[in-house]
Amino acid sequence: MLFGLQPGNPTYAYELEEAVDRKYLVPPKAISVPLKFQREGVKYSELSREEQLKYEELFADPVTGEIPDSINKSALNKWLFNTGTVDKIIGHLMENGIKVAGGDRLGKTIIFAASHKHALFIQDRFYKQYPKFKGDFCRIIDNYENYASNLLKTFKIKDADPHIAISVDMLDTGIDVPEIVNLVFFKTVLSKTKYWQMIGRGTRLCKDLFAPGVESLAWNSMQQKQRFSNFVNTPALNPQQIRFLDTIIKYLTINGTIDPAALFAPPFTDISSKGVLDVFNTQQSG
Repeated sequence: MLFGLQPGNPTYAYELEEAVDRKYLVPPKAISVPLKFQREGVKYSELSREEQLKYEELFADPVTGEIPDSINKSALNKWLFNTGTVDKIIGHLMENGIKVAGGDRLGKTIIFAASHKHALFIQDRFYKQYPKFKGDFCRIIDNYENYASNLLKTFKIKDADPHIAISVDMLDTGIDVPEIVNLVFFKTVLSKTKYWQMIGRGTRLCKDLFAPGVESLAWNSMQQKQRFSNFVNTPALNPQQIRFLDTIIKYLTINGTIDPAALFAPPFTDISSKGVLDVFNTQQSG
């Protein structure tokens, strides 16, 4: 015991909420992709006849022909690389992931894979679904990659490939890439400490990431609400700006939140083809 301190007990804690309140970090938003098999495992009796035949082919004992009643989720994740599951998660990411470049491109993303073999499978399925991105858009960054350090350097560049990094441990902790806006947990993380370290990869502030003056998607924060309230009450707004604000309010009423990239898409581009930046100046839109 040194200086009267207990071994292993931290002397100070700086919580995520405090860092968010002080505008050092942005709050993470969790999105769950509903995949029953991945969460609960597989029970033979609950499968369709077509699925049962596939199950029998995969898991029947080659000597006795016996079929297990169920496969628990750990075994399933270890033994079965399910094409449909991977395709569904990738599709969900590409459709619902946070976008940049006026909503035209998926923001910087880390996919946390369970192993190098798993990472290769995910990358292969990505390019089969999205062949137009063939090249360096989605790359594996792990200890098997000879040029991992170079890939990490380019991953840190805002508009450069790769935009999706599939990581096996290497990017879990200790990297600082403020442009990262999407994290995909494609493996189970049992350590609470490591989980929050991994979450931290996507909570950095990034200046002008979505538009001039827009550095986060935390539109539900008190500061953003106050800024929006002050802006709405500004007296010197022209008719086009008032219409644009009315559209934002209607959007928020229906959806609850707004992705800044949406301000560069319909119905906002119906008011002005260039979206928010054509209606308000940089200082106003910030």
